[in-house]
Amino acid sequence: MPARLCVMSFDFECVSDTKWVNPNPGSFDRKVFGQNKPSADPAAMRVRDQKQASLTDAHYISHNCELLRRLRWCIENGPTFWPAHQHVHKAPGDDRSFAFGVPPWHRDGSVNSLGIPDQRCVEPPMPGFELPVDYDSKAGFNCKKCQQWVPIQPRPYENGIEPEDWWWCLTCRKNKPKLTAKQKQILEESKTLKDIRMWTKP
Repeated sequence: MPARLCVMSFDFECVSDTKWVNPNPGSFDRKVFGQNKPSADPAAMRVRDQKQASLTDAHYISHNCELLRRLRWCIENGPTFWPAHQHVHKAPGDDRSFAFGVPPWHRDGSVNSLGIPDQRCVEPPMPGFELPVDYDSKAGFNCKKCQQWVPIQPRPYENGIEPEDWWWCLTCRKNKPKLTAKQKQILEESKTLKDIRMWTKP
């Protein structure tokens, strides 16, 4: 009996005005911080980014001075406002002194992204996370086997006896003939031998 092919057709309606809405807003903040944190409106953030382009040194100086004044107020008003960085939102002051005219925190002390200016300098990387040395076309060495130029920063071997192919190029290393079991045995035995001349010194 010949096989029968069944073709089904579906009509899909394209909806262009679909709006995606988070069904559980604030779930991340509740899970991480234990409370809902207000988030900035995208339109307000675009306005903030436009203002950022026009900030000058005077805006940054005024912003930092106002922040330090409020921290100082917390320190001077006793243990009720200690640690100062956790109670700085309670200190009085002039909000217009901040870079964007609004404080970098909300009334409850949570972060207000609309009031935080961008950093003006790049912090150096932590020790151990520095980038490699910049490429230098003059740095390198000649392969001791084929004399080809190897454009790699030369560095001495630091783990005991220097291998024979340490100053070889990659091609010579790949084409290096493998030692037989007998040759490996002789090589290992030669490492244990001592120069007889050290016993016959006058």
